Amino acid sequence: MGSVTDLGNLDNLDTVSQQISQAKTETAAANEIAHGTLWNIASKAPVYGDDITTVQGMTSVVDSLVSDSVSQFMDVLSTLKSAQLSSGDGQLNLQPILEAQKNIATANQSLQQQVRKYQQLPKAHIGMVKNAYAAGNTQLTKMADKVNQLSGTFQILPDFLGSDQPRTYALMAMTTSEERSSGGLIGSVGVVTTDNGKISIGDFRSDGEYIPYGAGDPTEDEQRIFRQWGPLNMSFDVRDLAVYP
Repeated sequence: MGSVTDLGNLDNLDTVSQQISQAKTETAAANEIAHGTLWNIASKAPVYGDDITTVQGMTSVVDSLVSDSVSQFMDVLSTLKSAQLSSGDGQLNLQPILEAQKNIATANQSLQQQVRKYQQLPKAHIGMVKNAYAAGNTQLTKMADKVNQLSGTFQILPDFLGSDQPRTYALMAMTTSEERSSGGLIGSVGVVTTDNGKISIGDFRSDGEYIPYGAGDPTEDEQRIFRQWGPLNMSFDVRDLAVYP
């Protein structure tokens, strides 16, 4: 199975491309051998025929992954590497990312389908086959998770960077002087705006400039649900946002 390739590293794409080209040749040859006449006959044998079927399925899935799914990702990443991602003045060029969205989603869908196909192969009985299957499943699962994360990032990144309309975010700075469940006490809050790839960060303001402790004005429902019913007696203070988002 080899090792899980870091598809997110744009610095070593040339090396990775060479490895994938070699892998294509090797997986295609393995897949052809595993689906030869004698292998197909052996796959019909009672009990241990499942082991032959599993090996055939493993070679088929890996061949499809290398020749299809992984190749699609490499094409996208190669395009991004050569694209002009900066428009100058601290602004990102979102067009290459927008163009990559659909292709990455398609490649990810193909990859996830192949991994599910691998995981649905018959249970092997021979130790060597069982071990090879388990090792392959571990690496494929890692790769599928990493690629799925990469695909998800590309789906949300343009919107986050204001591709369709300006966006405004609160950026909360924590201090560990008083620990909270998701970090520390909120000490100050700044405003981040994104507009078609341009990111601007405004001044931070102290928590004291926001609603003072105990000065929140919850509705009757909020008071009942968040303060009276429990089990948590929630605060309406900006400093406690790391506990009660």
